[in-house]
Amino acid sequence: MPVHLCINVCSSLRSCPHPGKGVQHSRRRPDVRPTYGTANKIGKETSLHRLQRHISNAKRASSCGCLHRRRESTLITCKDKPLTYQRELVVACEAVQLAARLCREVQQELTDVERHKKADDSPVTVADYAAQAVISATLAAAFPMDALVAEEDSKELKEEESNTLRQRVVDLVNSTLDEDAGKLQGPLTEAQVLEAIDRGGSQGGCHGRHWVLDPIDGTKGFMQGRQYAIALALIDEGKVVLGVLGCPNLPKSPVRQTIGKMDYSGDEFGVMFAAQLGGGTVEMPMWGNVSKGDAASRPAHVRTVDDAAECYYMESYGDSVVAAHGFTAQVAARLGMVNAAVQCDSQAKYGAIARGDADVYLRFPPSSYREKIWDHAPAAIVITEAGGMITDASGKPLDFSEGRFLNMDRGIIACAPTLHERLLNAIKAALEDG
Repeated sequence: MPVHLCINVCSSLRSCPHPGKGVQHSRRRPDVRPTYGTANKIGKETSLHRLQRHISNAKRASSCGCLHRRRESTLITCKDKPLTYQRELVVACEAVQLAARLCREVQQELTDVERHKKADDSPVTVADYAAQAVISATLAAAFPMDALVAEEDSKELKEEESNTLRQRVVDLVNSTLDEDAGKLQGPLTEAQVLEAIDRGGSQGGCHGRHWVLDPIDGTKGFMQGRQYAIALALIDEGKVVLGVLGCPNLPKSPVRQTIGKMDYSGDEFGVMFAAQLGGGTVEMPMWGNVSKGDAASRPAHVRTVDDAAECYYMESYGDSVVAAHGFTAQVAARLGMVNAAVQCDSQAKYGAIARGDADVYLRFPPSSYREKIWDHAPAAIVITEAGGMITDASGKPLDFSEGRFLNMDRGIIACAPTLHERLLNAIKAALEDG
C-alpha cells in the first residue's frame, strides 16, 4: 500500500490568516534567528544568515490546515491525515539526507588525517563534525528557538594540532550546503562552523523542545567501511515525538546475516526510516525526494512471530564496546532462538527490526557504560511506531527526559510485543546463571 505523501499547507507563517487553526505551529518566533560568532554586529548579513534565510524561506510552510495560498508539500506518515510534527519531520529528513551525502563521500576516501580519538578514547572523524554542523545549521534555520543535544563538540577540533582536520570540516560543510542551497552566497567561516557544532551542547531535560542528534552512529563501523546511521530525533516536553534514521549502507532487501565491509555504492543500498508520534514508521530510499514524495516509500512493521525458533536476533558488531556476544547467546538459547546472531553496527539494527528483517535486538554494555540519549531516541520511536517495543533489561520504558544520559537498568532490548515477556524471562534466567 503506498504511503500517503500529500497535504495542503499554508505557504507562509506570516501570510496565514488563521494561525491558530489546524495542526499546531511549532513554538518559535519566525523573525528571530540564532546569532553565530560576530554575526550581524554591524548590520551585515553573514553567510550563515543567508543560509538560514534561504532554508527558512524554502521550508517555512506550516501545516495550519487553512486554504490561504495553499500548495503541495510532504507528509511522511502511514496515516491519511496531517499530524502535529509533519513539518519538523520533513525538515529532519532533508537534513539527514544532506549529512548522509557528506558521509558517503567521506567514507569512500577516508584518510588517516581525517580520523581522531577524543579524550575518552572514542573515535571521531571529519564526517562526524561536518555532519553535525550541517544538521545543526539546517535545524537552526527552520526552528531557531529549539535546542540541540548532540554528541560532538569542537573543543578538540580547535586545538592547534587539528588544523588540517578543522579546515577539512569547514570545506565539507560548505561544499555540502552549497550543493543544497543554490542561493547561498559566500562560504561559512571557520568560526561559524565551529559554533554550529557547539550548538549541540544543550543538556536536554523534560521541558521545551530538544532535537537529539548522533551525526554518525557507529563511527567505528563507518571507519571500517561497514554500517552506520545518521540519527535524529525531536523531544518535546520530555517525550520523543519524531525520529529519522538515515542508513546509507543498509541493503534495501532483508538483512538476515552479519553485514560487514563491502562495496555499498550500488542502488540496492541506502534506506531512511522516518517516524512521528501517531503516524507510524515509513521506510523510504535514502536518496528519495522527500519534498515531493517517493513512490518506493512504504509503511514499516515489525514481524509478529510466536515461535522463537523462527526468530532472528541482532547485536552489535564484534569490535563494539557494547558487544557482549557470550551473554546474548545465552539469552537467545534460553528463549529458544536457533538462528545465528546478525551482527550490525549502529542504529541501523533498529531500522532492520522495524521493517521485519529480524525480531530481537539485544544490547548489554559493561556496567560502567552510560547510555546516551542520541544512541537510542531516534530509533526508539522508529521501533514503537512500527509496532515494536523497546525497554531496558528489566522491562522499563526508556526515559529520554532526564538529560543527555539514560538512567536505566543495564541492557536494552527491542522486539515485537509477542516476544517481550518471554525475552525478559530469558534475560533473568541468563543473569541468574551468572
